[in-house]
Amino acid sequence: MRTAADKPDVFPWLAKLIPKHSGSLSASAVSTYDYLKQCLTLAEIAKKRTLALGTIEDHVVEITLKVPGFDIGSFISDDIYKEVQQMIICLKTRRLKPIKEAMGDRASYFQIRLVLAKEMIEP
Repeated sequence: MRTAADKPDVFPWLAKLIPKHSGSLSASAVSTYDYLKQCLTLAEIAKKRTLALGTIEDHVVEITLKVPGFDIGSFISDDIYKEVQQMIICLKTRRLKPIKEAMGDRASYFQIRLVLAKEMIEP
């Protein structure tokens, strides 16, 4: 399985989230994952952990990359997922900014990152 750490030139933003050659979640992401399993929202987790929502989103992206079968369905609809996939193909890029500009308000940066993360681990 390829990871962002293995392709820092292609996925520079994602490579920063993952320790090189790490096969397990960071301690902080594990804590976030435990709260997700309790069905807390990202905002609730951020409040409980006194962390920024963006940090919790980073953890979810890390979890998506490292936990096989992690379901991102509560963060992005199938339609938006497919639309982001198509945008990646159409634009021939995995860079966030061009994809976000093309998607407009239909998808958040977080949702785009989730699709990119999921696509990295899917065959």
